[in-house]
Amino acid sequence: MESLVGIFRSIPGRYIYTGAVILISIIFLIIILRSLRRATDRRGRKIQRRKEHFPLSKPTKVMRKKAAKIREGSLENVENQFTITKKILIPSIIGLGLIISIMPFLNKVPAAFISIFAAVFSLVIGIAAKPFLENIFAGLVISYSKSLNIGDTILIDEKYGTVEDINLSYTTVKTWDWKRYVLPNIRMLQQDFLNYTLVDNYQWAYIEFWAAYENDLEEVEKIALDCAKQSKFTIEDNVPYFWIMEMAKDGYKCWLASWADNPASAWALRNDLRTRLIMEFSKKSIKYHSLHHVVENAEMFR
Repeated sequence: MESLVGIFRSIPGRYIYTGAVILISIIFLIIILRSLRRATDRRGRKIQRRKEHFPLSKPTKVMRKKAAKIREGSLENVENQFTITKKILIPSIIGLGLIISIMPFLNKVPAAFISIFAAVFSLVIGIAAKPFLENIFAGLVISYSKSLNIGDTILIDEKYGTVEDINLSYTTVKTWDWKRYVLPNIRMLQQDFLNYTLVDNYQWAYIEFWAAYENDLEEVEKIALDCAKQSKFTIEDNVPYFWIMEMAKDGYKCWLASWADNPASAWALRNDLRTRLIMEFSKKSIKYHSLHHVVENAEMFR
């Protein structure tokens, strides 16, 4: 044992130790990357074999085609997660290996210098690098979780937009007016947000309005359903719905609901439904008031 220690204290022994540490680090990095690659491939195969769960009992052809595109997007997200993890692992393992490899040469450095360097390094890591490291680990958690992916439409801090990028330290959301809202990954991990496209892109959009009792209810229903069927923003083969949701003294509250294939189309669909209803009700002398709208994702109605 003492002879082995003596070998590593000698100059050739130190270089052997350094070379061995570097070699082990490289082998360890290769093993980790291969394992990560296999795990990524397994996730990709699961996505390809995954059966789509549609929000309607009889999905349309358009919905089935859209589901195939969503599956392709999921595969791209898996590859993005692998890339982000690789960017973090490679410098981390190499840096740790280099630090361990130079340890035998530290006896030539004065102890006071080593102590000062260690104190400064700890201070930098503890203060300056802490937010950066937190964001890196948060980015890893976000990348491998199922709560957020690139391309998702979300509502966060009352800002509505699409996740454009998830990198090592921050997430970029492109808002509906094409501005970029940049958030540190740690905030994305800790903050609540609404993901409109977590399961699929389809949006269950509906508006509500009040109609007077003196109107012909069948006529009101027919006009409302026709407006939804004629809108170019509703899904092909979709069957719109009309419900009486509430009865009050002066009238009854109606819901007109239809499917859109993405959040942007749902936004346009609501506007189109309100416009068509106003025009048709005016032509038919239908008395109404208070057109409102609400949008929810398909999860609520399953």
